[in-house]
Order: sequence, then C-alpha cells, then structure tokens
Amino acid sequence: MSSHLQIAHALTRIYNFFVKVGYITEDQMRWPPHSTEDLDLELCRDAGFSEEAISLLSQIPWATVSLQFQPDCMLVDYSKAELMKASRHPDSTGSDHSATNPLLQDTMVTIAIPMNQGARSYILDARTGNLLIGWAVEMNDLEPNDAVEFLDDMYNKLTSLNLIPVGDEIFDGEDVDAGLQEGENSIYAKAKTALLEYGWPDTFRTEDFRRDIWDLREEWDNELGEEYAEQMMTEHMAGRLGNTHIGAEGPAEDPARSSEERTEH
Repeated sequence: MSSHLQIAHALTRIYNFFVKVGYITEDQMRWPPHSTEDLDLELCRDAGFSEEAISLLSQIPWATVSLQFQPDCMLVDYSKAELMKASRHPDSTGSDHSATNPLLQDTMVTIAIPMNQGARSYILDARTGNLLIGWAVEMNDLEPNDAVEFLDDMYNKLTSLNLIPVGDEIFDGEDVDAGLQEGENSIYAKAKTALLEYGWPDTFRTEDFRRDIWDLREEWDNELGEEYAEQMMTEHMAGRLGNTHIGAEGPAEDPARSSEERTEH
C-alpha cells in the first residue's frame, strides 16, 4: 500500500520532469504545502471529499493549465472550484455533473479526466493507496494499481522517452498515432529526435525547446500531411467538446524558480 507521502513524491518527480522538458512552467504548477487560495479545504468538504482525500490533496502537486497526463487524459486543477467539483464524477459524457450525486467514493481523488470515450480516468484512492484506471462511470471496472508502482513506471517511461509530452499532448511510443503514420514518420518519433537534438538528457536546453516547440509541431504536422492533421484535429476537438469542465488556458510566462530549488517529498 502506497502512503500519501510516497504518492506525493512519485507525482512530484513526474511534474519535475514536465518542467525540465518544457511541457509546463513552474508558475503553472501548484506545489505543496498549498495556500488556502490554492486549496480551499471547506470547498473540498462541500464537494464531498473525505478527510483522507483532503489529506492526500494537501500533499500532492497539480498543474493549473490544460495538459495531458496520459494520451487523451487531461490533468485536474484543484485550485478551481468547478474543476474540483467535476473531478468527483469524471465521466466525459457530461451526463451527470451534480455535486450531490457523485460517482466516486469520497476517498477518491481524480488526477486526470478522459477527453473522449476512448480514454480513461486516473483516480487515486486515499484509503487504499491505489491508482484506479478506467472508465469512471463503470466503477466496478476500474483497474486497481499500486499508485507508486504505476507512477514510478510512468516516470521511467518519460525519462527513457518512451512516453513524450510535447506541446499540450503526450505521445506513447507503443501507440503511434492510431496507425496513420508509423516508425520515424510520426509525431512521437519527430519529438524524440528533437529532444535528443536539444541535448536530452544531460545538456537539454529547456528554454530553447519550449520556445521552439509550437513551430516544430506545426512543421511536423505539415510534413505528415492533411489526413494526419485532420484526424488529430478531430480527436482534439472531440476531447475538448466531450469534456467541457476542463479549462483550456494558454501557456504562462517563464518559470519564477527552477525545479532544483524545490525539495522533493
């Protein structure tokens, strides 16, 4: 069973990676200990979270922008009341968002919500220390994983570039873009090559990569052709429209402090 502190440490490593690779900036992050402005404890209780869940929330970091945690799964910003409430019933159908009728148990904390019906929810259980993965409407079908084991495995996939965050999306090397483009002719492969060219891992130029990534992504989309671009746009819009309680904020300014200044849990 993973403790809250162990889960917080594992998540912190992942978010530190996101900062290092230029996927997110420091000022787009909320690190513990959280201020009352970032985490309203009374609002947590009103939304139906148990004290165990609130304790876990108090110890974990989260992002304040609309980014993927896994392919087609968007991070939840607990600084925003509407997203906190929506996380209690993280289905992307929009069928029932009543805070008085939550789909999740009160010990569960959603860290990522599916953008479409082919994606999955990622839900921490503060009582068991598990990370539940699945379509949240079907609670009995959620797959339990030891949270730290799953998060550490995800971290290893990120650092080995088997899982690559680029722009506002994450690409999995084992699931290359729905088969439309394969091998070196995919966003995943082009992003991996670019990261290596920008010095990953030892001399990685974070600011240069962050500055250039959107131009690179446009260049890659153009190279891959109209069919690829149309499919990606269709899937992206389907996710946005199918999950309207997830905000879509733009990129922030440069980070105010480096990840090296933060003590990991």
